[in-house]
Amino acid sequence: MLFRSAMSSKPLVVLGLCACLFLGISGTAYATKIKNSVVTIEHTRKPVEFLAFVERVLSEHPTILSVQAESDMAQARVAASEKPLYNPELEIEAENVVVSTYTLGITQTIDWYDKRSARNHEAELLLQTASANLLSVKEHVAGELMAVLVRYLSIRDMNVLTKSRVQLIDRFARLIKNRQLAGDIGQSEVNTAQLALTEAMIQHAEFSSNLMKALGDFKSLTGVIVDPSMPFPSDLPTGTSNAIDIKTLATRHPTVVAAQLKAQAAKARIRVTNLDRRADPSLGITTGTEDSDTLVAFRFSIPLRVRNNFNSDVIASGHAAVKEEQQAQNLYRQVLGRIEATKDQYSVMSRAWKLWSKTGQ
Repeated sequence: MLFRSAMSSKPLVVLGLCACLFLGISGTAYATKIKNSVVTIEHTRKPVEFLAFVERVLSEHPTILSVQAESDMAQARVAASEKPLYNPELEIEAENVVVSTYTLGITQTIDWYDKRSARNHEAELLLQTASANLLSVKEHVAGELMAVLVRYLSIRDMNVLTKSRVQLIDRFARLIKNRQLAGDIGQSEVNTAQLALTEAMIQHAEFSSNLMKALGDFKSLTGVIVDPSMPFPSDLPTGTSNAIDIKTLATRHPTVVAAQLKAQAAKARIRVTNLDRRADPSLGITTGTEDSDTLVAFRFSIPLRVRNNFNSDVIASGHAAVKEEQQAQNLYRQVLGRIEATKDQYSVMSRAWKLWSKTGQ
């Protein structure tokens, strides 16, 4: 019975190893495709239903939809940044006292320093940041989903095993009781068997309770009830290699990419703030009539940055850029360390798994 239970846990162990590697290295899980340059789950025994289920969860998960809305909002801001900054102003004036005066004028503020291009560049970087953040959230939710599935399968198998143990010890206890009635053994052996049965029943009840909790965690994450018949991978990924470029993986991780793009957007914000300090001129022309005379007037105006030159805003933007850059560097170090540790951990577990496959069964 123990041998049969161990064999049935093979998909569990494999999926656990895959989840271990996925959670640590899967930063390149772009869009809703659960694969990356290190481990490709698609090559395992055609888990089409599993992948389809994961993709459906990702497409309907509220957290992802929320981040998708942020990406759409960033896209709208890019479109807005491409528009001119200033609209023309129309002036109409009519005066009829002693002399009738009618004038029509138009004034246009000129984007003299090309502030629109600076704003558009910042908006583009923020859009790229939102897109990378969306990929990061999808990868995180997919990792959580795999972890919940692994936990559910583990508890499910242990629940089946403890149930079988209860049945086995129950038959053993009845056998001991019959042997006591026949006078072959004493009361102490019966008490020992009954105590073992009670312990097995308590353990089974504990795993049954944990199984209900695992089902609840799965439903809270996905919004549906887990399908016990869903096929899971039963072979280890073969795409791993000691020649994996850890630094490249860390650099391409969506979380790191999003942080680096956010830092670049903060630097672009410095230029936007600096250009906003500079006053743009306004040109206007007015034409009209005064009694029987024709009037034409030209106007030029420019704000004077005398009382406030907004230099403090530029300094604040510079500090914000330094903050984002340091946070991106710190995040890169964390991801790099996690990937390296996970790769080493996976290598050790993979070797142990292969050894067990040859001799342990």
